[in-house]
Amino acid sequence: MEKSKIDRINALAKKAKAIGLTERETAERDALRKEYLADMRAAFKQQLDRLRTAQRSPMPSTRSSLSIDLPLQLRQRKHLNLVQNSYSILLTNMV
Repeated sequence: MEKSKIDRINALAKKAKAIGLTERETAERDALRKEYLADMRAAFKQQLDRLRTAQRSPMPSTRSSLSIDLPLQLRQRKHLNLVQNSYSILLTNMV
């Protein structure tokens, strides 16, 4: 919304508090408020859409970042399974 329209809304608000508004000024104020609210809602919706898009985009994941996010017990369990699997593969190949 243009700065001049926002200034007009503010001027009408001050006048309404001080001496009141005519019917024409009240109608103008209401129209300007509706336009202002529509612009604000559109800007807010656009911002939310950008946030949703950013959340949907795939984040680059590496093995190290995955292990940082896992709780300690789960990491230890995964490590133990990896060691057991490696050991069983070694024993199978030796036979």
